[in-house]
Amino acid sequence: MRIYVATAIAVLSLLSGCEQQPSVCEGPTVRDGVVRGFTSDQSSAEYGLIKNLQLKEIRTLQKDESTGVTECAARLIVPTDRGPLDSPIEYRVGPSAKTGESVFMVFTLSKEVEELWGRVVFAAGQTTTR
Repeated sequence: MRIYVATAIAVLSLLSGCEQQPSVCEGPTVRDGVVRGFTSDQSSAEYGLIKNLQLKEIRTLQKDESTGVTECAARLIVPTDRGPLDSPIEYRVGPSAKTGESVFMVFTLSKEVEELWGRVVFAAGQTTTR
C-alpha cells in the first residue's frame, strides 16, 4: 500500500510541475489587438461591449517557419446584457520587429465576424437608449 501512495504522490508532483505554456495564439497582445481591430474609440458604446470580449477554444492553424507568422482560430465571445454574442474568428500573430516576441497582427474579416460586429453595434445602441 505504501508503494502505491508513494507512486501516486510522485506522479502528482510531476504533473503539477508541468504547467502548459500558452501558445502564441494566446499571447498577451492577442485579446487587446482584437479589441483594437474592431474599434479604438474608447468612448464609444461599442467599445464598452467589445472591450470585454473573450477568446475561447483557441488553436493554432499553421505556422510559417520562414516568417514566424502563426495563423490562429478561436471562438470570439462578447458578453452583453441580453446574453453573449459569439462568432468564430481567425487571426495572425507574428514576431515583433523590436523584441521578437509574438504580437497580434490582424484578424480575418469574415462574414461571421462582420455579422457579429453588426450585432455588437445593435446591442450597443440598445444599451445607450435605456
